[in-house]
Amino acid sequence: MRTTETDEAGNVPIESPALDVSILSQVVYTRDPSGQARLYVDGEEVSAEDVGGDLSNWLEGYRLGIGAELNEVTQAPGDHRFRHWEDELYRVAIYHRALTPQELGGSNFAVTEIVRDRATGEVVITWNSQPQRSYAVESSSDLTTWTELDDGVASEGESTSFTVAAPEATDEYYRVIDR
Repeated sequence: MRTTETDEAGNVPIESPALDVSILSQVVYTRDPSGQARLYVDGEEVSAEDVGGDLSNWLEGYRLGIGAELNEVTQAPGDHRFRHWEDELYRVAIYHRALTPQELGGSNFAVTEIVRDRATGEVVITWNSQPQRSYAVESSSDLTTWTELDDGVASEGESTSFTVAAPEATDEYYRVIDR
């Protein structure tokens, strides 16, 4: 992340562990207003570094680059400044503040099962959860407008379930949000 105290490419001397690229990992970089940068992998802090400066050297026309540098030079042998990205990104999010460790969750947060009872029409949604967390469950018939079903579903431990009364729409979508 480029600041007035990093180089022009925004290179930050923050160490990251080698990741097993055969599995999906949650990687989060945060920097708070005091300049403290932290790197988290799957919800665990793996590195921290003071990255001073401010963002006053950002210009309105700057492009945002994630994963690869935005230069247009051809990679030359031995040129380690150019890093070409050859993988995939999932669920990229940018926030206006540094998230806390409690807000990060982990890469295991996912809906694991949705089952409709044919007799009653009820839908049971199950997801990986963490103890002492709460979740919101929402539904939508068009994936655009979402209706909150419950915003305080308490964790049941490593797995949590929520039962929805028989939905009125024939096509109903659900999502779970980690609060």
